[in-house]
Amino acid sequence: ARNEDIWIATQNQDSLITLHQTTPPARKWIDLQPEDFSIDIFYADGQKRHMESYYGSTYLSQSSRKIPVNGNVKKIVITDFRGNKREVTP
Repeated sequence: ARNEDIWIATQNQDSLITLHQTTPPARKWIDLQPEDFSIDIFYADGQKRHMESYYGSTYLSQSSRKIPVNGNVKKIVITDFRGNKREVTP
């Protein structure tokens, strides 16, 4: 099964547009703690991805406090606002 995200966007003085992206489903979701903000994901092939998690990035917005983990993730290092690190093994 695949997940499909559909986005609707407006253009200044132009027509409404729709965008869609098909992605494979995440195998697992990691819940973030309230103080967590920085996430480093290490993959089995040696690549690394850095993410930051916010409670909302625009006016009246909210963000998910979860990160998707697929099968090729080796480990995850999460840093909180105080600089404390914890390692999560998927």
